Amino acid sequence: MIISSILVIAQEPWVKLDLKHRLIRLGYDVAIASCLSALRERVWQVQPELVMLDARIAASVQPGLVEAIGAEMNLPIVIFGVQGLRLADPVLERWNRVYLANPWETEALRAAIATALSHHQTQTHAKQTQTTLQETLHQEIAHRRRQTQFMRSVDHELRTPLSTLLVTFDWIEELEQEDYSSRSLQKLTCLDRARSSVRRMGQLLDYSSLLCQSRSGDISFRPVALNLLVFCRVLIDELRELDHEITIRFSANDVFETQTLVLDPTLLRHILSNLLSNAIKYSSKGEIRFELQYDSGAIAFRIQDQGIGIPQSELAELFTPFYRGSNVGTIGGTGLGLAIADQLVRAYQGTIIVNSEVNVGSTFTVTIPCKFQK
Repeated sequence: MIISSILVIAQEPWVKLDLKHRLIRLGYDVAIASCLSALRERVWQVQPELVMLDARIAASVQPGLVEAIGAEMNLPIVIFGVQGLRLADPVLERWNRVYLANPWETEALRAAIATALSHHQTQTHAKQTQTTLQETLHQEIAHRRRQTQFMRSVDHELRTPLSTLLVTFDWIEELEQEDYSSRSLQKLTCLDRARSSVRRMGQLLDYSSLLCQSRSGDISFRPVALNLLVFCRVLIDELRELDHEITIRFSANDVFETQTLVLDPTLLRHILSNLLSNAIKYSSKGEIRFELQYDSGAIAFRIQDQGIGIPQSELAELFTPFYRGSNVGTIGGTGLGLAIADQLVRAYQGTIIVNSEVNVGSTFTVTIPCKFQK
């Protein structure tokens, strides 16, 4: 950083004049002042880029005032004429100040100015970076809050008509069931399709709302005492009810037989049901392995399938909302399940790792911290 002007503040006239001439010989424009109280006025008049302050003036004012003025005026300050510095340290940077023992030595004077400028530049850059990061963070938080508010509005506006449709479908179905004609059976088939479509729309609303909540930090934890073995087995049974042809092999450490954990069942259900549902959806054959392990204060849920797999080049995008693999073909999906699982695992301060090979299968490992009930 190159500067052109310096303001010298000293009480003794000969000190000011001598130092002024030395600095002029070094190529600087120099202004002088006799007291610290004149700093603001002189800064406004001459617009210096560095201040050199006599140590006796610095010692006579309230502690911290020099740094406060320097920060307020955004100016680096060199305090010169300091007694007690070792000769090996003609220039010393300490406590956010630059000290110069002997301003009459040209090289020491150069070094003091360079040190003060470097320190000031580093501090200024750090403050600018911090300000930029804070502004970016506030903008991101505000953006996510707007997203969440929008999704809540959309959710509210769509839930009622969707619920009305389902009730209407049920009413029509009751009427048509009294008629055993082929035309009536066709109507019932159409009703089933319409009902399934409405339910998929409802599920999409659920996923979108949950994703916005997790990304905006609105997810609330409600941990309770939980028998994890029972919880997982119930979840597996529910999935089997949806597809009787699937085979899920479940295994767990012995520790879960005797210990009760403290976990949030709602978040855990979202995470595991998304991963298990994907394993079922993308596995047309073969069994699914669901393993539960405990180690060093954390639980690892490992779900392995023998499905279509994921191309290696696409793994980095796997948890991006609405992203779907290039090899899914006609298999239905929203592209939100894994994004939601990833966000919820992060909210749980856990990790999710995937290993996959095309036409061989995928393994998802979710690790979350936990504690046993006392």
